[in-house]
Amino acid sequence: MTERPTLEQVDSAIAALKQADLRAMELADVKVILQPLTLQIRMRSPLLNKGARLFRARQFASGERPILLADISFPPPERVRSYQRVNPPGRPVFYCSESFDVSLSEVGAATGSVVAVSEWQVERQLHFTDVGFSENCLQTLTGRPAEMPAWATEPLPHELPPLDKEEDAVNRRVVEFLAEQFCVQVRSGDEHLYKVSVAISEVLGFDPASTGRFEAVGNDIGTNVGGSGFDGITYPSVSCRAPVQNVALRPHSVDSKLRFLNVGLVRVTHADKSDMKFEEIDFANSANVAREIEWKGRAGVFRTKKPGDTFRLTQTGVDRWSITDIDGNRVDRE
Repeated sequence: MTERPTLEQVDSAIAALKQADLRAMELADVKVILQPLTLQIRMRSPLLNKGARLFRARQFASGERPILLADISFPPPERVRSYQRVNPPGRPVFYCSESFDVSLSEVGAATGSVVAVSEWQVERQLHFTDVGFSENCLQTLTGRPAEMPAWATEPLPHELPPLDKEEDAVNRRVVEFLAEQFCVQVRSGDEHLYKVSVAISEVLGFDPASTGRFEAVGNDIGTNVGGSGFDGITYPSVSCRAPVQNVALRPHSVDSKLRFLNVGLVRVTHADKSDMKFEEIDFANSANVAREIEWKGRAGVFRTKKPGDTFRLTQTGVDRWSITDIDGNRVDRE
């Protein structure tokens, strides 16, 4: 078994990464420096169960709209031209969020923007690695005491051997540094600053040739990250400065584990740092055999199935509501 790095090795690698000229440095060289931080490090591995919903937003020019389901899914490799949070140029990733509102914010929607926000349902359990949900990073993002997701505070599986004092110090130092890299705000034109988080992502499994030895733990999992069981990475929203889960999924996992539910074309009528308002101008919840989106020419609506139906209404975001029937089953828009 590969030995865990010492605290001295970890601090040396972190210092080298912070001092690196990322604009000039190749991604492969960043991964070499990162290597001591990838050996037998224990990380949380949350699961997303069947039935969960995810939202993905994509901006369009006024008067345009997506034609195919492919237009609202992950892009083809030739359209990925710059570094992003978890991927280098040429490697598509499906970026999405657990929140409709956050998905709008993540694409930089401003007043007047036209955005297609699609909703997807998990059909088979998704296995993530958490990067970014540390108390220090969340407090820096939100400016208030951290609100950790429930899975981040669950007891670890009993069969995992406890870390000794030095191992725990090393683990905490590495996890905190990795979290910092996923909470960096990057301006347009500075995409080279994503190289560290991209290198981390590739070691975590986005690069099939990865030889990292992160250990995913939580939800009774204690296995090395990577391979066919790994679906993606979850990290907090930087644009919203909120403890909301953003998700980066591998294309294979999108094709095999998600199902398209609907897409709304919305026009943002007001957006500032604290508030966003929008109107839905078209809606679709189906596609034909050619995978062309079947727009309805109107906003989506909730419909009762028969007279006397009783529903429960729950607000889930800005101008967003969830409706369940008397038995607790979710009712979707049509």
